[in-house]
Amino acid sequence: MSCKCIFVPDAYCLPSVSPSTAGPDKWCENFPIANGPRQSPIDIQTAGASYAESLKPLKLQYDPSTSLDILNNGHSFQVTFADDDDNSSL
Repeated sequence: MSCKCIFVPDAYCLPSVSPSTAGPDKWCENFPIANGPRQSPIDIQTAGASYAESLKPLKLQYDPSTSLDILNNGHSFQVTFADDDDNSSL
């Protein structure tokens, strides 16, 4: 299984009022790139997850010239890119 998280430029953290109005299935209405099974955040079902010893450490590579802001909130990170073509990904 592979995972690619795409960070949308000018992304906003929207409060989830209810699944019918602001949940992940609605994100694509404001951010079309967030449509489908590869959107972030990913709902990892920990009870069914297993560790593969063949996995290598996660490497983060990006073009610093397109990175406007990097925020570490203690449990995840958010990067704001100046990228109108949605080419930046981590």
